[in-house]
Amino acid sequence: MNDVFIHRNADRRDYRVYGRSMGNIPAMLRATKPVLSDRQYKELCKEVNKVDGYLEQKRIIFSYVDPIIKG
Repeated sequence: MNDVFIHRNADRRDYRVYGRSMGNIPAMLRATKPVLSDRQYKELCKEVNKVDGYLEQKRIIFSYVDPIIKG
């Protein structure tokens, strides 16, 4: 399956983004769902849907996820 997922290690302080299909925006959004609150996830989806272009959508997704990954 060509999906993207975010893995949290056992001590819950380290996140990693995995996947073979990083160009798939819906897969990237699905990967953020377990690590964001429902409110954050809905806000992220709305922001991603407002913009056109893969690079801008990817930038928005990673702006939400990077602070979690870097802790």
